[in-house]
Amino acid sequence: MAKRGRGQPRIIKSVEEMQEKINKYFEDCKGKPILDSDGDYILDKHGRPIFTQDKPLTVTGLALALGFNSRQTLLNYQGEPEYMDTIMRAKSQIEEYVETRLFDK
Repeated sequence: MAKRGRGQPRIIKSVEEMQEKINKYFEDCKGKPILDSDGDYILDKHGRPIFTQDKPLTVTGLALALGFNSRQTLLNYQGEPEYMDTIMRAKSQIEEYVETRLFDK
């Protein structure tokens, strides 16, 4: 079993495993489409269905979904070259979600 600093076993063993868990976290947070009284999708100004956000996207939520006990473990993995891009992209998706929500009515 691969080891992390201070003799801790590695929780995530590959970038592929991490990406699968990240994808599942985003999918689990996605929510459901909002329907009108006729059962049709309510669309945004771009013609895309609007979804409820059952669970907001957060960095802490991402860390927990990856099986970590804290955000610090996520930061530790981010410091490892093989995981850095994967984590930075996931965190950017969370930032984009938060920024978009600032413009919600």
